[in-house]
Amino acid sequence: LTIDAFITQLRYYLTNEGRDGEYQLTDTQKTAILALRDQQFAQWSWNYGQSPDFMYHNHAKYQGGSIDVYVNAVDGKITDIDFTGDFLGVRDWREIKSQFIGLPFTKTAVADVLLANQDGQYFGTITDDELLAVFFQKDEVETHV
Repeated sequence: LTIDAFITQLRYYLTNEGRDGEYQLTDTQKTAILALRDQQFAQWSWNYGQSPDFMYHNHAKYQGGSIDVYVNAVDGKITDIDFTGDFLGVRDWREIKSQFIGLPFTKTAVADVLLANQDGQYFGTITDDELLAVFFQKDEVETHV
């Protein structure tokens, strides 16, 4: 089944076997939908606030060395973090560990910490983009709930 054939069949099914026409939203309905999105569905508490506690681990190997990240999170916020690997940091990454604690486990929050500390060379030549990939682009991931 091709994607086009699937869409055609899905549209047929969802339109009461083709008997129902396309429904057009009014500008008022669109405004109400966007307001609901902003007031409820785009909020941290809706998307992450009821997150189960979890442990996250991922590993990557880069030209600057291998790195593993371990994160414990409660209610979607980082409660503990650890980095291991053979990267050659100029300074000990533990100097900035407290900056991660309490943050929401989101790409933006983690990126802000990395950006604020990029001159510290805590992870040697591993770049901030590579670090973010270890956090949020899962190749070899172990997640335990």
